[in-house]
Amino acid sequence: MLEVLTAHPAVTDAQWNGALHLHLRTLDDLPDLVATAVHEGARLTRVEPQAPTLETLYFEMQRQIRAENQRREETQAGRSHR
Repeated sequence: MLEVLTAHPAVTDAQWNGALHLHLRTLDDLPDLVATAVHEGARLTRVEPQAPTLETLYFEMQRQIRAENQRREETQAGRSHR
């Protein structure tokens, strides 16, 4: 069942630390994911959506900026070797 949930198209990240923590594309995907879990035999005791904190959003934004800058640098380095 875990394989089905973690492979669900709405899931962008999955972590297990005594409980399953799933990150979804949008909160709108949650009802379909819960229905899939129940259909697969899960006995859910709690589903707790968590809104990201400003700190989490900031660090994610910084990670994306660093990744984009790295891609740009690699592209520019590739052009300079031609």
